Amino acid sequence: MALPFGTYSGAVAGVPVTYAGGGVAAAPVPFGSGAFTYAGGAPVIQTVAAAPVMQTFAAQPIYQQVPVGVPSMEPTVRAVTREEMIASGRLRVAGEAVQRAAPAPQAAPVVQTAAVEVAAVDPEPLGSIDAWAEVAQGWEAVHGVLPEPSSRVPRQVFVDYCMNFCPTDPNLQESFVTYVNALFDTGTALMLPAQKEDLGKHCFGYASLLAGEYYGPQPQDRLCLNQQEKPNDIYAEIRANLDEDWALVEKDEAGRVNINAFINVFFSKFNDLLIQETAPYYQQFLEQVFNTSLTMMLPAQKDTLGGHCFRYGALLAGEFYFDAAKDAVAGCGCQSPVLDVLGITQQPAQ
Repeated sequence: MALPFGTYSGAVAGVPVTYAGGGVAAAPVPFGSGAFTYAGGAPVIQTVAAAPVMQTFAAQPIYQQVPVGVPSMEPTVRAVTREEMIASGRLRVAGEAVQRAAPAPQAAPVVQTAAVEVAAVDPEPLGSIDAWAEVAQGWEAVHGVLPEPSSRVPRQVFVDYCMNFCPTDPNLQESFVTYVNALFDTGTALMLPAQKEDLGKHCFGYASLLAGEYYGPQPQDRLCLNQQEKPNDIYAEIRANLDEDWALVEKDEAGRVNINAFINVFFSKFNDLLIQETAPYYQQFLEQVFNTSLTMMLPAQKDTLGGHCFRYGALLAGEFYFDAAKDAVAGCGCQSPVLDVLGITQQPAQ
């Protein structure tokens, strides 16, 4: 399969491939045979129009009174020990994948009247959060205010849920709202070229998991992607893959990654999942992911990513709806599911 956007030279195993503007390569360039560069402009941090104003949000909370029987919008966020991971069936033991156990019945929800409840997070977690459990709880919580159990999540409900992770420092709250609006835009960009204004569980899950990674003032790294000593749990292989991405990506003199390098490394990694017609949409998606990763550091104005922001952006890079995009532009009938490396859409074992 030929790569889009240009001509290629040096397509020999072990020799770097140079990408230049022009037509389409006459012969396929094998995956992994080299690297190509992306020519693009400087990244622009997008601002979100009509973002909620924090003073108004505090003075007129949307969730002043939650009816009895509606789950709290506040997720439970804490470190998960190795023993708990084994007991719940989420940790692979002795090289064997263990099925996830069905969640235990929960007690009746407690009625809350606060507009914004900040989730309690250990700033230096000893282990990763359970991504599946947090998304399942968040999905249930947002559907307490939506008409149907399977309703897709609109922007304002997503933002309201993410306010659980809002920093207490009032000087950071406006920047945080900008960030979570950018996360919502990234969630909808996962489905390009489809134009969506709401999120299903997969897009909601991956976008909402990153809400807790805002630099307020320091990121939590709740999945332990950027720690020196990483836990040996169900996400160990994912962390190793992201470390490999970090090792491969081109960096500047300060050891940071610009937008061109970010796009190059993931175009190379997921080349086999692209066709000429879908490549522009994947590029648009990667630009959105990169810019959202920059807003993670607001109000600081950055144009490059360090190891933490890069790895969480890289986690999203592989969750693009590659086959849905092919079907939309080429009518190929592709039906393969998204990667969902965290397994957040999988049903628990009964």
